[in-house]
Amino acid sequence: MSAQNRMLAYLQQANIEYEMIEYEATDSLQQAALQCQVASAQVARAVLLGDEHGLLLVVLPLDHVINFSRLFALAGRELEPVDRVAARYVFTDCETGSIPSIAAPFQIHALVDNALLAQQSIYLEGGSRSVMLRVSGEDFRHLHRASAQGDFSTPAHQLQVHEHAFVNQGKFDREQGIRQLRPVEGLRYNLEQLQKLPSMHPLSKRLLQLYHDPNAGIAQLVKVIEDDPSVTAQLLRHARSAYYNYPGEIETLSQAINQVLGFDTAINTALGVSALSPFDLPMEGPLGMISLWRHALHCAALSRSMASMLPRHLDYKPDLIYLAGLLHNFGFFAYGHLFKAEYFLLNQVVAANPDVPVTLIEKRTLGLNHTQVGELLMEAWNMPEILRVTLSEHHNETYQGKHSLYPNLILLCNCLLKPYGLGDAADETPPATILNALGLSLEQAREVVEAHMERAGPLDEIASSIRQQWVA
Repeated sequence: MSAQNRMLAYLQQANIEYEMIEYEATDSLQQAALQCQVASAQVARAVLLGDEHGLLLVVLPLDHVINFSRLFALAGRELEPVDRVAARYVFTDCETGSIPSIAAPFQIHALVDNALLAQQSIYLEGGSRSVMLRVSGEDFRHLHRASAQGDFSTPAHQLQVHEHAFVNQGKFDREQGIRQLRPVEGLRYNLEQLQKLPSMHPLSKRLLQLYHDPNAGIAQLVKVIEDDPSVTAQLLRHARSAYYNYPGEIETLSQAINQVLGFDTAINTALGVSALSPFDLPMEGPLGMISLWRHALHCAALSRSMASMLPRHLDYKPDLIYLAGLLHNFGFFAYGHLFKAEYFLLNQVVAANPDVPVTLIEKRTLGLNHTQVGELLMEAWNMPEILRVTLSEHHNETYQGKHSLYPNLILLCNCLLKPYGLGDAADETPPATILNALGLSLEQAREVVEAHMERAGPLDEIASSIRQQWVA
């Protein structure tokens, strides 16, 4: 029985009237609410939390965020978002990324926020990313009559802080909705804990061996990748996408690499996809898995196009430029995996303050940033020095040290992508120092990004498909 059928059967058994609203599947509940023209205050958002004592489903309005300080006090437990394995175990018949907001059919306990219980009508997911169910507020309260209730959320608009508040440490600490959401004494984000970084996926290790083998060819690459169905599927989606506009049929991995992708793009993409496997991040939000992978794909493709414009005297490796674009934000994956509650908050703060540089928000919210963690991850995985430098310095416009071309190029691409809702650069205009170091004019750079965006729409579809990486 699917989760949706289980929910419907439960509602019918409880004599609850409901309206079923179907919509085109989206990447987030926020997008679904917009598509269905439903007020986000009336949409129930469910988050599965846990600790050593077990699991708890917390349910709150879509336009609120969890205030972990209140939650800890209310529940008497330091709960954090659970990993995807635990979520799949509980919601075995739900579509990936959809968590029902009624706990009883799934035999788990729940805690519901009073702000949601006050609504006259409530819209909830039933395990599908293309269907919402509307029930009356009275019926929703009846469905949660056995659940704990309380005030543990904060309106998302309270996370909106003027940029000066992030710059001014004292004012930042006094702002409502920032530090108050997570007890300072509960933060354990010192760098020593980063020794717990996840190990590299076995496929990534095998791909790196091929990467460094000058005699490796497509036949060996196919043999390595074809044992992993999820990475194979991703490469086939790439090859079949409108981005490459290949006129023929692509049925096999060998065809995809030989006829469309080529060795370098295939191995770099496979390495990027397989490198995602050890990490557990939320799917939604500006720092969710889908947004980060979308950013990575665009940055990788644009950096490769931009590299073709570089003066000939600049020494670089085209294959490493593409890989640097794919992996440059892997620091987010690392501390999002390690510090789930803190990252949950960071994702919400970034969403509420799109005009504030991400690195500034990180500094004030977590006390460290993804460039530090990314460099440590590359060292732990024994990745090429060029990648370690890129992950460490791609927000540093003054860096002119060893391998500076790579982080400079990534910074340039992130600036150019920012007007299109991509990238995490501090400004839309690339620094003159970066343009000069790369031997490019601003006009040249903007021509390249405009050409990229004209044909890059299919990359968004490829990015969304990464959700399927977590189905198995």
